[in-house]
Amino acid sequence: MLFFQIFLASLNLAFHFTVRAVFETSLQLKDKFASGFTAKNTRKTNKIAQHSSARSHTSFMSKVLSGRSVFHNNKVLQYVQDSTSLMSGCCCGLLQLQSFAGFTFFLIQFLSIGVLFSAWFCKGQASRYFDSPVQEIFINNVFRGLAGFLMTWTFVYALIA
Repeated sequence: MLFFQIFLASLNLAFHFTVRAVFETSLQLKDKFASGFTAKNTRKTNKIAQHSSARSHTSFMSKVLSGRSVFHNNKVLQYVQDSTSLMSGCCCGLLQLQSFAGFTFFLIQFLSIGVLFSAWFCKGQASRYFDSPVQEIFINNVFRGLAGFLMTWTFVYALIA
């Protein structure tokens, strides 16, 4: 019971710690830049419209600008996952968890942060913010988060023991 309460407290602390930074830089829709490109840069679009390949250039620019949005969203996601992994590593060290219990703690934390991120920040529509949401939210940064988690887990565990 104590383990579950500390897990929820650490998850809450880590998530609220990162929410403040993430709200300063909100997620961007994949197609938001593409539609904003023509409105902001009218001189460029007028020059492009004079050329015969205007349609292909516009679709190319929408793909490039969509890639910028996805890259920005991935940076925000990495920040959230890294900071929560570090916080949960500290909690595991404070709890003096060993072996399987610590890795289970990390796995539950990582999956729950992914679910909370896709439900809260993406408003349940992660495909509007990422190209392949399941892979980018739940799979790509597992080992990156695990490295930070292990580092802080062993450091805090060694300080307490």
